[in-house]
Amino acid sequence: VHTHFSYSNLVWQLPDLAVVQAKTRLALSGGEDDRTRVYRWHIRGTFDPEALRPFLTTSNAVRGLSHFHFTEPLALEVDVTGRLYDYDSIVVDGRVALTNFTLRGQAADSVTSELHYANRVLECLRPRLWRGTQTLTADKITLDFNTRLIWFTNGFSTADPRMVTHAIGPKTGRAVDPYQFLEPPTAWVNGCVPLREMNGPRDTEGADLRFDIVGGAPFQWLKLKTPDITGTIHWLGGSLILTNVQAAFYGGTGRGRAFFDFRVPHAGADYDFSVTV
Repeated sequence: VHTHFSYSNLVWQLPDLAVVQAKTRLALSGGEDDRTRVYRWHIRGTFDPEALRPFLTTSNAVRGLSHFHFTEPLALEVDVTGRLYDYDSIVVDGRVALTNFTLRGQAADSVTSELHYANRVLECLRPRLWRGTQTLTADKITLDFNTRLIWFTNGFSTADPRMVTHAIGPKTGRAVDPYQFLEPPTAWVNGCVPLREMNGPRDTEGADLRFDIVGGAPFQWLKLKTPDITGTIHWLGGSLILTNVQAAFYGGTGRGRAFFDFRVPHAGADYDFSVTV
């Protein structure tokens, strides 16, 4: 750690604070007013998230970080304001980038985003994720820690949907594994899902996520296979709704709708569907 500092009229000023620890290289400038306890910092550089582990004191925080594996530090440039000892007063604005990391075993090459955090709500503005030739973008992704929901606004994906569902949690991933796109579809994504592991239909309360598949892709469900399918998949609470489905169908064509109810007191789901072939 290295800095110049001044203290006058109850105000601390640190214009060139440098922090170095392993992969972390941070340059900070700012200060704090002892009368109001308000602080303001401009932070830029790289930060190794692994440095957080010794300071995590709650099981949820430890478990949350354990789902990530980092090979490179986080690059960031942010402005932070708040009031000492008042964590709800923290406001953060800036931009971050991360390369070569995994979340619950799902690897990503790179992700970049602008961000805004206030009132326990994190908004990722214009995020973009790369995984080989696959991409995920959105106008905004919002993590609301008050309602424990993650919201997608105008998400656009050319990635395998299983990358997202398995990143949410292993049981969520297994629940949608029977519905397989053999090649990544092109889809719009809007709505929300809970920010928690979903162990059963009760945990899916609050889910309202819609995938509009606009670029046809080969699809398989159990023994049903098609080389090309489009339509809308709507995950609503403990149910799954398929509408406007059109597909190549064993040398012909098919279109229809379906409804799956996972809230039933037995394994699997109740369902109904109609189809024209």
